[in-house]
Amino acid sequence: MLGLILDNQRDAVFAIKERKILYANRSASKLVGYSPEELLDSDFNLLVDKNEDQHLMALAQQRGRNQNREIQFDLIPKTGSSIPVATVLNHRYHDQLGHLFIASVRDLRLRKKLTKKIKRSEREFRQIIENLPDTFYRTDANGVITMLSPSSVRMLGYTPAEAIGTKLADYYYHPEDRDRVMQKLAESSGKPIQVDSALRHKEGHLVWVFSHLYARTDEDGNFIGVEGVTRESTKRKLDEERWIYAANHDFLTGLYNRNYFNAELERAIRRAKRKDDQLTLIYFDLDGFKSINDNFGHDAGDELLSSIASQVKHYFRESDLIARIGGDEFAVLFENELPPQSAREVAEQLVVLCRRPIDYHGQTLRVSASAGVASYPHHGDCPKSLLKSADKAMYQAKLTGKNRVALLD
Repeated sequence: MLGLILDNQRDAVFAIKERKILYANRSASKLVGYSPEELLDSDFNLLVDKNEDQHLMALAQQRGRNQNREIQFDLIPKTGSSIPVATVLNHRYHDQLGHLFIASVRDLRLRKKLTKKIKRSEREFRQIIENLPDTFYRTDANGVITMLSPSSVRMLGYTPAEAIGTKLADYYYHPEDRDRVMQKLAESSGKPIQVDSALRHKEGHLVWVFSHLYARTDEDGNFIGVEGVTRESTKRKLDEERWIYAANHDFLTGLYNRNYFNAELERAIRRAKRKDDQLTLIYFDLDGFKSINDNFGHDAGDELLSSIASQVKHYFRESDLIARIGGDEFAVLFENELPPQSAREVAEQLVVLCRRPIDYHGQTLRVSASAGVASYPHHGDCPKSLLKSADKAMYQAKLTGKNRVALLD
């Protein structure tokens, strides 16, 4: 029964006593190319090199230190090249006739082949990583960098030796970016994500990067770190910011433009509706601006517009929305309720600012302004109606003499 069980073992099994092979199962016979009859009573050194035989016998005698320890060596088959194998010397019996060892021997050729293939793949992977124009990185579950490609020097000024072992979070220019990235990873359901981040260069300046990354997990789905490829995107980011700025701002005055103002006004009205708040809108244009262009030229008119815009911008708070609506028309939005008298005082001060003369190549340029004030929801409950009401109030100011403020009832 025992022989039947052993004969069906995938691993080779040998019983060896005083260097003699007393038993070899079918797998052992197949492995070394000798029939069971040829192996029976043969000296074990038939299957191993003399030096290896002595080494193995010495290890076998040291039961205490080598018990359950895997020992690798080469078997010499009847034909062909030597075969790498492994055994664990954990079965030893003793009687008056000597020591009996039962060894289960496993063919390592496939394991060696796979190990070699893995090492080759790792070598090729490292060669790819080391020659990537972008920067590859890997972290553990604690955010510690465990792998980094050499291109990190070009991007951030740090060599892999300097950065490996440090925390990725330490390189974010804005610490909150790290939390934003981790939150996005957590919501990605294991899929790769793409993010823009600002990192700190070794010399201290900001570097924008664009990253493809994903959360690494083990076979049980547990998070074990992050892996990604990062490319410097500072120029692209700055170009993008310039495009966004140009799309939202008036090129001459630097104030917000009509499109941006209308979009923000719509959002402000939605917020006010939710919170049951009120808004105040001042709409004004310049009196006599056409004569400046006619008498001094359009360059003079542009200079005057820029000067007035600068003064108005410095007068109001950053939270107030100021825009050039077009030509010599401007608007200011306050996201809070201004009592009628306060709204009038603010608008009157704005009119005073617009009256200040400016010097243009020795010529004095002077205009005045007419302003209209309207509020949400009293004078309009949507952007179009509110702007129309403020514009109507402004024309009332013009009709009553210009250089003044008008409020709708």
